[in-house]
Amino acid sequence: YQSGFTISWKEGTDPLQFTLSNLRNQFARFPKHLKPALLEYVSKREDFPKKARLEFYIDVMKNAQSLLVVEYAGRYFNRDTEQKYKPIAVDAILEWWEQNKNSIQ
Repeated sequence: YQSGFTISWKEGTDPLQFTLSNLRNQFARFPKHLKPALLEYVSKREDFPKKARLEFYIDVMKNAQSLLVVEYAGRYFNRDTEQKYKPIAVDAILEWWEQNKNSIQ
């Protein structure tokens, strides 16, 4: 498990101007090896509501084609929810999410 990723944004791009919706779209187009970096970037954007970040991780875990990407989404989900699931225990995480999502702001 690594952290401290950097993303080389296109010159003139201010990533702080991206909404979470923009970043979701970017994520779909990002090369697989850079997706953990974008997940980390989203995890650090405290201007996004916690629930929105968690929904992003959930979507990634449901749809990612890479186990590594699923693992990173699971790690950030666990960190933000203070859970201790194995990061790739997607079924358990999804079950927790369904039971608790309405209580998260």
